[in-house]
Amino acid sequence: MTNATTESDTTILPELADDDPRRLFGIATAATRGVVDQVRPDQLGTPTPCHEFDVRALLGHLLFVFDRVDVMGQGRDPMTTPELTVPDEVDWPTAFAEAAHRVQATWSQPGVLDIPVALPWAQGTAGEMLLGYLNELTVHTWDLAAATGVAVEWDDDVVAAAQGAI
Repeated sequence: MTNATTESDTTILPELADDDPRRLFGIATAATRGVVDQVRPDQLGTPTPCHEFDVRALLGHLLFVFDRVDVMGQGRDPMTTPELTVPDEVDWPTAFAEAAHRVQATWSQPGVLDIPVALPWAQGTAGEMLLGYLNELTVHTWDLAAATGVAVEWDDDVVAAAQGAI
């Protein structure tokens, strides 16, 4: 097994409080990117613990999660985000870096945590709903790591927040 590493430029708003959902999402994003960066092209058809996805489809789903988080941070309905059609050839590390930077830019805006959000399973502020997507990102990063043999060093605060998410 190889080990996923984090990059300091992928942590969203490192000056935020320890329990700020944006900081936690940024740490999880760094872990995700560390796994994605190690996926080999020959692994794309490999099954994952999430039986509805192979590695390629799971990578596409994770990008979809970033798209929904970005849309939610803009004050729009994340449920209107269309599922991604993943082309055959994707530079996954670049695609994830670009998605992470879009999310960071959106969630850096003043007042973003207080945007009201209504999802089919819960209602609350964008900050509260971000924790639900933190759960999605964390669980599927684990699925990806398990399928590709990449070890992830999880942040205890991220895991606790993901487990307690809506």
